[in-house]
Amino acid sequence: MTKFFAIYAIGLVLVFHNLSQVDGIKCKTCTKASKLEDCNEELTCPANIASCLKFTHFLDGKMKINKGCGIVEFEEGDYCMESKITAGSQKGPKTVCMCTGENCNSSFSIVKTDQR
Repeated sequence: MTKFFAIYAIGLVLVFHNLSQVDGIKCKTCTKASKLEDCNEELTCPANIASCLKFTHFLDGKMKINKGCGIVEFEEGDYCMESKITAGSQKGPKTVCMCTGENCNSSFSIVKTDQR
């Protein structure tokens, strides 16, 4: 019986070790970049994140780019939403894009990365 529990415990350790090794997709990342070229750093997202984000907005009259991992667990999609901030230091158009696929947020625009 003790041998059974030892084997069971080793099995659990191996399973949890392998689960902790699972990585999510890779996304480009940057915060308040002024140029697309400033967004070349790569980030490995948590395993439960299946999408990348790109967010552009204005800050004191200058466009800023933010990129990173998606924020909703297991959400997939390829789309952009546009809106406008009408007052304050972030006054101007705002675009939030989400995409699914390795480094899909690396370009200026979000394009569908597969033929689903």
